Amino acid sequence: MLKRDRTSLLAAVIILATPSIALAQFPQPPRPPQPPSPLQQQQSRINQIQAEAITQIEALLSPEQQNQYKSARRRGAGIVEGLNEVQNLSEDQRTDINEITRKTSRQILNLLPSPRRQ
Repeated sequence: MLKRDRTSLLAAVIILATPSIALAQFPQPPRPPQPPSPLQQQQSRINQIQAEAITQIEALLSPEQQNQYKSARRRGAGIVEGLNEVQNLSEDQRTDINEITRKTSRQILNLLPSPRRQ
């Protein structure tokens, strides 16, 4: 009786393993990489524009101000919101930063579909 149970169990294991073994012998061909969707391309370009703006803003800041800005950004502040935590910004820095943020906003808005095209 015990021998018959072992034989049944062994047969069941062989039957269950057969499809897996068959698939293992014939590997699936790799999928060709999919081109990024238009939405992914747009998001990638927005990320690039924002990264450029951050670099330009940080270049205007003193090392201490850069630390304050980076700290705020690490805590989740946006590009502009992070500037609220930067102390002692000069008028020239404010002017230059405003120009960078306006230019960045224009670039991003130009990527978005206009209502007239819909």
